[in-house]
Amino acid sequence: METLNTQDLLTPGPFVILDTETASLSGGVVELAYLVIDAELNVLDEKLFRLNPGRPIEPAAQAIHGISYEEVADCPTLADIAPTVPMGMQMISHNAPFDARMVQGELIITRTLCTLDLARTYVKGTTNCKLETLQRELNLPVQKSHSALGDVHTVRDLLAHILPLTGVDLNTLFDRQEKPRILSKMPIGMHKGKPMLQVPKSYRDWMLDQPDLERNLKLTLEKLRNL
Repeated sequence: METLNTQDLLTPGPFVILDTETASLSGGVVELAYLVIDAELNVLDEKLFRLNPGRPIEPAAQAIHGISYEEVADCPTLADIAPTVPMGMQMISHNAPFDARMVQGELIITRTLCTLDLARTYVKGTTNCKLETLQRELNLPVQKSHSALGDVHTVRDLLAHILPLTGVDLNTLFDRQEKPRILSKMPIGMHKGKPMLQVPKSYRDWMLDQPDLERNLKLTLEKLRNL
């Protein structure tokens, strides 16, 4: 078996756009796709896997991606295919905290870039920042929504739309997102889009107690709690 050097796990690897479809919001990957891209967003490699999630697929999840457990019962698991996925990837995803959590413990990710966060910052005038909405309202090439392969191509197209708006290159975008920042508006929930100081304190405190909060939202809520 190949011996892994600790430094290899810390050195950023290739840029990889990754998407998962899951058995539930708590885990169990049933489909995974990724694109390896260069800094100019050219696609260097493309892969799609159907996977056995090791758990039943919840009806609500199946209604979104259309994959039944019977279809994936004889497929490999995420652990089985993990050695074929680029190690130390710099992962790009729409809602990166979710996808990173879905593959945690199996895939090695050195840093992440969230296109959902980028869309909220740089894209103006759309109904919302859901991937399928952005695809439609920004006139991005049509792909199959809630299909892992379709979604990674849409994320690449979205990134190609956003990157010129930022005035920086892909590496700098990663660097920027690694630095925590204070949010001026609530990005999610019943008070989405409202200035943070206008969101009721009881709601902000409730939100802060929720699991898996995006780090900038968590930082903002912590700052406001201490005011």
